[in-house]
Amino acid sequence: MSYVRFFYLDTGEKTRADVNYDFSRPEPSHVRTPKTERWKREVRMEEMRTLFEKQPRFWTCGKLAVRYGVSRQQIARDVAKLRHRGIAVQSSQRGYYLDTPDENPIPI
Repeated sequence: MSYVRFFYLDTGEKTRADVNYDFSRPEPSHVRTPKTERWKREVRMEEMRTLFEKQPRFWTCGKLAVRYGVSRQQIARDVAKLRHRGIAVQSSQRGYYLDTPDENPIPI
């Protein structure tokens, strides 16, 4: 025996015809677009530049990757981009560092 429920239109309750049965996959909240990725990269590179200036020590690729939540390869790309922009990021076996940060003014 099936159960049938009657709805009155003036009660504001939804009838079965009013319910949305759209089972298509919704858009994820973390949609990656080239514009947002570029913006995140610019913010990350600016933070890396200030980190190299304010804390002059060796920063390994792995430490930076964990800090920013990206891969080590992405950090290497970001460092290459910083070098291309004229920021004197040097590398050694101990990690990345700025070469003479006091004598090399960095344009903002």
